[in-house]
Amino acid sequence: MKAYVRHIGIIDIYGNTHGVSFTEGVNVVTGKSSTGKSAILDIFDYCLGSSIFTPPKHGVTAEYGSLYFVVINLERSSLLLARGKDLKKAFLKEDLDSKFELLEDITEDSFEDSGFLPINIFRKNLGRYFGLTLTTTEENNELRSFRTNQTKLPSPSVRSFSSFILQQQNLIANKFALFYRFEEKEKKDQAIEHFKYFAGFVTPEYYSLKQRENELNAKHRALLLSIKKITEQEEKFENELKDLLRQYRAASGSELKIGNIHAITSNPHIALERLLITPVQTNSESEEYKKLRAAEERVLASQVASLRRSQNKLSDIRSSIKLTQDIYHPEHLKALPESLKIEENKCPFCNSQNPNILESANKLSDAIDWLNTKLKQSHYMRDSLEERKNEIIKEINGIKEKIKSTEDSIKKIDKDTEDIAKLKTQYEVSLKIKTRIEILLENAVDNERKRINEELVQINAEIKSIKKTLHEKFNLYEKKKEAEEFIKTTMDSIGVNFDFEEFYKPLNLHFSLDTFDLWHETEDGMRVLLRSMGSGANWLSSHLTLFLSLLKYFCSLKERCRIPTILLLDQPSQVYFPRTDYGDAFNAYELSEKSLESEAVLVDHDLQSVQNMYTQLVNFCEETTKETGITPQIIVADHADNLTLGSGFSFESLVRARWRTHSKGLVDLDKVTSSK
Repeated sequence: MKAYVRHIGIIDIYGNTHGVSFTEGVNVVTGKSSTGKSAILDIFDYCLGSSIFTPPKHGVTAEYGSLYFVVINLERSSLLLARGKDLKKAFLKEDLDSKFELLEDITEDSFEDSGFLPINIFRKNLGRYFGLTLTTTEENNELRSFRTNQTKLPSPSVRSFSSFILQQQNLIANKFALFYRFEEKEKKDQAIEHFKYFAGFVTPEYYSLKQRENELNAKHRALLLSIKKITEQEEKFENELKDLLRQYRAASGSELKIGNIHAITSNPHIALERLLITPVQTNSESEEYKKLRAAEERVLASQVASLRRSQNKLSDIRSSIKLTQDIYHPEHLKALPESLKIEENKCPFCNSQNPNILESANKLSDAIDWLNTKLKQSHYMRDSLEERKNEIIKEINGIKEKIKSTEDSIKKIDKDTEDIAKLKTQYEVSLKIKTRIEILLENAVDNERKRINEELVQINAEIKSIKKTLHEKFNLYEKKKEAEEFIKTTMDSIGVNFDFEEFYKPLNLHFSLDTFDLWHETEDGMRVLLRSMGSGANWLSSHLTLFLSLLKYFCSLKERCRIPTILLLDQPSQVYFPRTDYGDAFNAYELSEKSLESEAVLVDHDLQSVQNMYTQLVNFCEETTKETGITPQIIVADHADNLTLGSGFSFESLVRARWRTHSKGLVDLDKVTSSK
């Protein structure tokens, strides 16, 4: 999104306005240490709704600062953001009449009490100016129930995109971290998740579709579980029906002709209709009772035999387990021989040599080695036997259940015979069994499976439709792939001009939008992550190359991107000139740790690297403007000064503030003194 910072400043305790004004393109604030250069980034972050107080807590800025403010120019208006030392409130005001064009126009009177909002309301209202209207990034509402207090996922806010804008002093050349706030895993995960929304890959419709898709998937799983339960019920129904049909045949002496088991199970309703019109027929001369009972007894005998075999197996396994436990006992192992020593190989009677003793001794030695090896493996064998024991126990329990079922079936056949013997007619007993079959069919869930299958068809059709819409409208995989290719191509183009060591040439940087990892890939496919690159110059160059590439990508997206095209860098030259700067002028030789006369050439090389860095920043802004139509803004706070840039660029034209004298800094002490 096209935007740039117009002012960053402070209202002091006397009501004076202090600050710096900026334009599009490259802006430099230069000066010695402790003048408030880093405070520029801190104030910007604080006014973007940071939950902690980021401006300096000591020094001139802290002593005289009363209100911290930022003015951001959007395409059609300006936003005045401000915060005092109350973390719970922040000021937001939109200007449509260019009232904030000049720094001097911003006074104490610009901040009405009504403009101060609770910080959560402030963040939401500020986000709307950048198109951040999404209320949730929840893709699966089911997962919410597993979170503490069932909280929603944080929605994209200005806090999330600050990671793409700020590179503080301790981060700009960090080998372990690339992004601001990523030391907290939760903040890192949020920024990665929110990127697809910031970059315009998705809209609120995407999250609605994903929620619906996951709801349907959950329902689909529940229905499949229901099908499984119905299948279990059908198996139980089928077994009970078989049992009753056998009883009927045994009692009546004839078949109940209502269809085969498969047909009845598939459509109990039709079977019930046939049953109701089928009269009970008996055959007193039939021997079906004997046949069925004999068949059940044969089944029972087979089951009992299987039970005995399994019980014998279990007994053998338990004996083997006990044996391995006894043998593997440490006391027993200590008593086992480990080697064989032959004292004599002569016959004790005739004193002659006996060569067979050596051969027997070798065999015995081999046997001892074999035994010791097997004994050492016995605890592995015991573990295997334990598993087999559990399998056999499970098998035995299953056979016992079958035996009980068969015995129950025999008892039912015998009971029907006893009922007939108790002066009940064969017809009455058969009718009783038929009635039980009728009740069983009435309770059958004949339509439930059909209903579920129809619902599954509808759900599958809707899921397919959603997937098609997600692919056609959003296609995250392709969009991420295109973005990564754009960023990689830009990194290779930009990085070649930065101060990478020879090992990384030709430069082959890659950046993953799934993990936000950056690495150089060698010709043989080896990945060299940032932390393994070595040298502060490599780390600085990597940070600059990546963030400039991201900035160019945001410019290329134009209004589709919700991240403002702004980048703030804090003291990038510290890699080359790390010493504290208190001089009246920037002196590369004094600030370098390469202070020996013999190292002057190295200092000159470092100075050239810094000058090249600024040249590339200016060149980047110009080329990006030509290619995208949007001029990005880069604000650099640094102690480097009076540099000679290449390509005809003037360093002086980039300087927005220079703080080298005693009174000059973010807070102008001359103003403070005159107000005291």
